[in-house]
Amino acid sequence: MTRIEWATNLARDDHWLAMLHELRQAEIDRFASSDTGDYETREDAYRRLKLYDQLKAHVESLAATQSINERRWKIL
Repeated sequence: MTRIEWATNLARDDHWLAMLHELRQAEIDRFASSDTGDYETREDAYRRLKLYDQLKAHVESLAATQSINERRWKIL
């Protein structure tokens, strides 16, 4: 299995997507329940949210690589 095939399978995996959603929701809840002056907790939650977004975007971009390559060769 190539890296692109792995990413394609992972991007379509319902369990993976559900896990990412749960992790994001936990950070949103952590952000929402933080005290007014607790900047560190909110900053940490924000950093983790961005990390989860970047991780998902990276897997999706790897998965899209195959279709992009296929389309590129059809044009030429």
